[in-house]
Amino acid sequence: MGKYLARQTHLHLNGRKLKECGIPQGSTPQLRALYLFDNEIERLDVGPLPTLTNLYAYNNQISNFGDLSTLGRLQKLY
Repeated sequence: MGKYLARQTHLHLNGRKLKECGIPQGSTPQLRALYLFDNEIERLDVGPLPTLTNLYAYNNQISNFGDLSTLGRLQKLY
């Protein structure tokens, strides 16, 4: 599974009724887009993801965004 995640540039975790999102640090070094929409996430704590440019987190129950400063290349947050 580690080699699979390391190659991913887009990770689709949308519509899976997730309550939280925890991506192990360093497991997705090429990740550019993360799709978390249509879940039940209350706290968005995804960092650090230094190559992430697009984060799709709409249609959740987010009340806490955590530390987004670790997403240095983030251009679009939906």
